[in-house]
Amino acid sequence: MVAPPVSQDADTLAYVKGIEDELNKVLGQKVAYTEVKLVAVENDARKNWAVRARETNLGDLCADATRAALDTDIAFANGGGVRSDVAIGDITYGNAISVMPFGNSLCKIETTGQTILDALEMGARLYPEPNGGFLQTSDLTYEIRSDIATPVKLDNRGNFIGVEGPRRVQNVRVARQPLDPASTYTLSAISYLLKEGGDGFTMFKGSKVIVDEQGLDYEVLITYLKDNLNGIISSSSLYGNETGDGRILVKNGPDPVPTPAPTPAPVKPVADPLARTDDPLLPASAAASTLALCALAGAACATHALRRKRETTPDSR
Repeated sequence: MVAPPVSQDADTLAYVKGIEDELNKVLGQKVAYTEVKLVAVENDARKNWAVRARETNLGDLCADATRAALDTDIAFANGGGVRSDVAIGDITYGNAISVMPFGNSLCKIETTGQTILDALEMGARLYPEPNGGFLQTSDLTYEIRSDIATPVKLDNRGNFIGVEGPRRVQNVRVARQPLDPASTYTLSAISYLLKEGGDGFTMFKGSKVIVDEQGLDYEVLITYLKDNLNGIISSSSLYGNETGDGRILVKNGPDPVPTPAPTPAPVKPVADPLARTDDPLLPASAAASTLALCALAGAACATHALRRKRETTPDSR
């Protein structure tokens, strides 16, 4: 048995401290500024992970950074990979690394809409309980029906094997258009999720890999903050609301069936102003009276003409 040294070596301590000092200079460098808190944790004291149970602005930010880096149709950020809030103020290299501390590499694949639906179902299966596989998204929106039990089937290792029954993930849209299960989409996320089947996401195995092991997650986040956001997250930006910008909606039941508009009352025809509206025979009677008056006038004219003829003809007797 080797006894531990009585005291630490002074030269070794000095060497380690020098490395730490250089590292701290880098970690302390400012990369951006945020006017709003970027949320990963619901309750710091109890470590309730908001990003593992609902949409947050930090989840949106991480997913957007991933999609921008690999130029894909959509992107996922698994809630278990987002590990720290970012307070209002300067964002440093150290802050960004704290958010995504595992240094996961990114991956870009080509996959079907049906596979994406299965992945979303897998991520939402434990809702409202926190779940490291809960998926934050970029350019994809979806609804979770909390009144429907999860239809996801797992093997004895917790890996996805299929869906049986009504789906709780509904109304999935990509770029605001309904997702087509038969269409092909490009998707980016960490390799742990897409290639290694982490958190049980085995549905991506067999998908075509377009970009493999491209960059690290925290590096992509820093680049996005500096280049795409020009170093500022304002309160009026996509990330201005701690609960995100509406990419994930939870419903406890179907939308109500719209109440049909009442049938308008029939419009009554406008009555003849010359006829009494309470006697349907009056219009016909009025027509007959008119004909009779015309006949009388004709007879009167004939009588008057005969009389004048008699007055002007000499008496032949």
